[in-house]
Amino acid sequence: MRSRGAITWAAVVVGALACGSDISEPTRTEATLGAPNTGGTDTTGSPATSTGPVVSVTLTPKNVTLRVGYYTYFSASPRDDKGAFVTGKRASWSSSNSAVLVASDTGVFYAKAIGSAKVYGTIDGHTDSANVVVVVAPPDTSITPPPAPVSAFNLTLTAAGTLAGADTSQTQPVAGATITVTRVMGVRGDTLNPAVLAGTVTTDANGVASLQNLPGGSYRFVATPPAGSPYTVSTWGIPAPTITDVRVRIVLRRSP
Repeated sequence: MRSRGAITWAAVVVGALACGSDISEPTRTEATLGAPNTGGTDTTGSPATSTGPVVSVTLTPKNVTLRVGYYTYFSASPRDDKGAFVTGKRASWSSSNSAVLVASDTGVFYAKAIGSAKVYGTIDGHTDSANVVVVVAPPDTSITPPPAPVSAFNLTLTAAGTLAGADTSQTQPVAGATITVTRVMGVRGDTLNPAVLAGTVTTDANGVASLQNLPGGSYRFVATPPAGSPYTVSTWGIPAPTITDVRVRIVLRRSP
């Protein structure tokens, strides 16, 4: 194993493989595009086995195209001088370009970046190689991009004050509250320096005030209760809206 990071994903992959040398296609696994990754030893008929010595090694598969972020599995078949499979042997693995393809000690390889690399499998001093080309990963269609902020929107503000008592969830409309509306960031998240005053409104008898056709962006609201009110100044804010009709409820707390 080349790194502690490789150990983590290799352990997960190996745990997903069935006993033996064939891969069972765990999540995010690919072999040669358009073909299954069988790998493993020669299972045609009933091949002869041997205890060695090893005179040659053959890797399977020989050519793999892999997408970035995916992994694949190679197997190494050791043979004696009669071509019989040598049992009880374990290969050591390496990559010619670990910046592109990361090796593990189990034959699992991870596609780290676009490029090409050779895979080397060695048993008892005998080595074979395979070729891997890493290509760009396809777009993840399972992720829905968030909606884009709108360029303009209508804003309705409601000022509500908490009632006296321990239960602060109970509120009543605050008429005559002055609300200052300031645009602090643009649609793309750029900070406005200085911030832009969008308007100052006063709530009606129902505690409601509105502004029409505000430019898109993030806003800050400062609600100042009317003179003689038991409430304190309250500050609120919203990120850039993604809808054209926005309603904001500002809760004013009672003075201590």
